[in-house]
Amino acid sequence: MILKGGVVLCLAIGVVTGRETPFLGYNSYNDVGCSPNETHMRDTMNALVEKGFLDAGYQYFQVDCGWQGYERDENGAITYDKSVFPNGIEPLSKLAREKGFKWGMYTDQGEHSCDTRTDKLRQGSLGHEEADAAAFKSWNVDYVKVDNCYINGSSQDVNAPKDAREDFVERFGAMSKALDENDIPDMLVCQWGVPYKSPSGRLEGPYEWTKDISSAYRVTDDIADTWEHVMRIANQMIHVSCRGLSKSIADMDMLEVGNTGLTLAEQASHFALWALSKSSLFISTDIPSIDDQALAIALNQDLLAVNQDKLGKPVTLVQRWTDDWDLYSGPLENGDIVILAMDHSNTTRSLTVDLSKHLGIKSATIKNLWTGEKQKDLSSYTENSLQPHGSIVLRLSDIQQTDKHKTKLSWYNAEKATLSGNATTHACAKCSNKSKVSLAGKDATITFSDIPASSSHSTISFDYINTQIGYMVGDNNNTLNAAISVNSGPAQLVSFPLSGYDSNYDILQNYLVDLTGFNAGKDNSISISAVSSLPLEFDRIGVAL
Repeated sequence: MILKGGVVLCLAIGVVTGRETPFLGYNSYNDVGCSPNETHMRDTMNALVEKGFLDAGYQYFQVDCGWQGYERDENGAITYDKSVFPNGIEPLSKLAREKGFKWGMYTDQGEHSCDTRTDKLRQGSLGHEEADAAAFKSWNVDYVKVDNCYINGSSQDVNAPKDAREDFVERFGAMSKALDENDIPDMLVCQWGVPYKSPSGRLEGPYEWTKDISSAYRVTDDIADTWEHVMRIANQMIHVSCRGLSKSIADMDMLEVGNTGLTLAEQASHFALWALSKSSLFISTDIPSIDDQALAIALNQDLLAVNQDKLGKPVTLVQRWTDDWDLYSGPLENGDIVILAMDHSNTTRSLTVDLSKHLGIKSATIKNLWTGEKQKDLSSYTENSLQPHGSIVLRLSDIQQTDKHKTKLSWYNAEKATLSGNATTHACAKCSNKSKVSLAGKDATITFSDIPASSSHSTISFDYINTQIGYMVGDNNNTLNAAISVNSGPAQLVSFPLSGYDSNYDILQNYLVDLTGFNAGKDNSISISAVSSLPLEFDRIGVAL
């Protein structure tokens, strides 16, 4: 279903970025954690050149946590750990620049640095921003990742805080100012997408408050090499891609390509989603031993070209078929469209992308960005043996739109529906009728009546709110489910990804769900029931006229 006005999901608006294209490079964290050393960094630098990463555009070389010493120097500046960097930082920085890299480093806007060890804590930069920025300048640093651990002490309960805070702008702004004064151009704010509590009391995501502070911001908590972590981050990125508010780059965290926890198909899907979402791409694996298949994924020139496309617009979710597949699409600078279809069935399958049905495209020249195969005048594309959690990535050119009129919707507000159980009505500043219905706990149900249908199947549009952030796997994976039934028939489990941070403002609009069980006519009902104690909230549903 193509909605009137062409908006398929959310209210996507133009991206305004201070930096045209995402960062490409290497970061040491997923490779060695907080245990980098001089020898491995040299070997990695050499391997990046030998294996073609530098030529492909991976120009940043960044040492993550674990390089710092435990004491400051006589000038109060941060120092390096001589046990692992016996010759210091300057020789490595010089080598990187001689090879053609830009040199990146890491610090933390807390009293101590994040670390995988907790018995002895390394220096953070809080309160020492000017001295540390001067040290970075002396090492010719171009890019600094700034973390968020140990913000006000050394106890483990402030190691990696996830509570909404009021000090993010001031605290990270201090480092931003110091770096700027030392002509260090780029900084990543890495506070894991934790909400900022603004002076108005509104909860804001980093795409809002970092825009005048940093070149890039981390969207989510840390990645790990499991499919559940990939999807946790994907689910949080859905609403970020809709907004297009920031002048800085959305960083979905380092790549797991080349690491052992993901299948090859999962590595490819992970890389494709990051690339098409216009995330920074930092390869983070043992580069000297990376295998040829992982190397081919990371060096895919077609996907890297999409990532670096000057238009800078990420793909947005067209539709999710829960536990089946996702479809994303997005525009490119020359008028082409890029498409990503990603499997969630976890089985080997056949999958077809119908350009007319899903995107309003009559025909196009299609290039498969995994195989390089190009075909003209296609109206659909089928992959007959898509691997579990695999992906189809297509670039469309010579696009002919359909003559089909955009679908008009009739909207039904949730607060005017029949509520039962623990379904409750609340005020909502940005909702269509200034109110919403919250579903949480057993028997909480909204029932919409007098729903028209022309056949047994209909695609329904949902405007909803889910602000239950899942930082790590097990927290809810940044989705909440609801059980939806038509005419009291069998319930269908539907996944509703994170919509934002503030339940009074952050509504995900035009989320499409295919439902069956309708009767021709106007006497149908749709019931939405909670399956969790966490609140999933609804503004309205849209039904095709």
